[in-house]
Amino acid sequence: MDQAAQRVEPPPLEPGFEPAAVWNRAYRDRVASAGGDRALLRVARGSRTVACREEGILSSRDDTLCENGRFVERIAKFMLWQTGGDSVSVEGSAPLDRFLSRTYSAAGARGFDRAFFDDLYGSGGDSGSVRALGGNREGCRLGFDLGASDRKCAAVKDGELVHSEEIPWDPASFRDPKRHFEGILDSLKRAAAHLPRVDAIGGSVAGVFSDGNLRVSSLFRGMPASLLRARWPGIVAGIREAFGGVPVAVANDGAVAALAGAEALGARRVLGLSLGSSLAAGYVGDGGEISDGIDELAFAPIDYAPEAPADEWSGDRGCAVSYLSQQGTARFMDRVGIRGPAGESLPERLLRLQRAAANGDERADRVYETVGVCLAHAIAHFADFYPLRHVLLFGRVLSGEGGGRAVRSANAALAESYPDLSGVRLHVPEERQRRHGQAAAAASLPALPGAGA
Repeated sequence: MDQAAQRVEPPPLEPGFEPAAVWNRAYRDRVASAGGDRALLRVARGSRTVACREEGILSSRDDTLCENGRFVERIAKFMLWQTGGDSVSVEGSAPLDRFLSRTYSAAGARGFDRAFFDDLYGSGGDSGSVRALGGNREGCRLGFDLGASDRKCAAVKDGELVHSEEIPWDPASFRDPKRHFEGILDSLKRAAAHLPRVDAIGGSVAGVFSDGNLRVSSLFRGMPASLLRARWPGIVAGIREAFGGVPVAVANDGAVAALAGAEALGARRVLGLSLGSSLAAGYVGDGGEISDGIDELAFAPIDYAPEAPADEWSGDRGCAVSYLSQQGTARFMDRVGIRGPAGESLPERLLRLQRAAANGDERADRVYETVGVCLAHAIAHFADFYPLRHVLLFGRVLSGEGGGRAVRSANAALAESYPDLSGVRLHVPEERQRRHGQAAAAASLPALPGAGA
């Protein structure tokens, strides 16, 4: 599609990058000038609609089906991984609805997405209820944040942090969820010693939640997902019982990180993005609570180029994880010739890149500049789905001198290519906020009984 109407800075090491935001804007401009039809895209979980979006499309003809299909399918894919659902549909265009149904069938191009969400929601994992979480400050609270190499716990009294602690652990090696429970409980009891009582407990965990239950998590990859799903409710119940039946709520780490950022900034409409081994995301809206979607933006398409890199997990092309994670930096490092020994892990490769940046290696600058420009295009696309005022950036990819280069590059690319988003501010939290703010924010997840009544 012709993008000449909008000035676009391509990422230095990804010259074929076709920004989703630019492509969609050009498509909508064409619809506006040529006229067309209206279509309603819908994502559902069972009989419950969880997201719908009206879009203009080119008048339905044989010669517009391909372009319409590309636009609608990419939008539907984003909505699906933003909100979570087990079906996508189009109202207002029978040909596009049939196309989307084929694409998201078990044998279709998005068969992985279909299988993932069938597994996630197909066994009664979503009851249709939605809980507003976060922003609760009253009382004596505990919050925990589970990471791949450490677990953090905070004691909070009436919104003020009174204690925090970080303890190393290796949860991916655990074969029994009992060991996770024992570690969490140990941290909670240590933190509780700094409070006169415990009124509520909140937690932050990497993974996908449905109806408050953890369904998929890399922290439990040492065991079958079926074991995690069977035992997770018991872990939460055990925590609740250990502290006298207090409210307990646990949420995705990306969402809690966004909540922590919103609280630190005193702001709303905050999107949190963590660029690490993957891309984690979370959103805090006008009410100060985290969204009830899954916000798995790692699998949201941001590059519409036909030859964009394919995600090794889903097989789809142009997904954010291929650019805004350690996978992306490793790919860019190959292009500038920053290489280590065979078999070097992604974290080790990132350390190599960080050392190169600290030593003034211009090749590392090009890698970080590329990450920053890709990030700018991603944020512009995300702003089409989330009302944005602030973007909180964290994760190991953005640490160190190179991370600062990436953020400066992102700001410059946003200003040049998307001047209409000049009101969106990018923030990088301070080290203490990064390390302990998430556990403190998690403490605010559950409401106390009778609150707001």
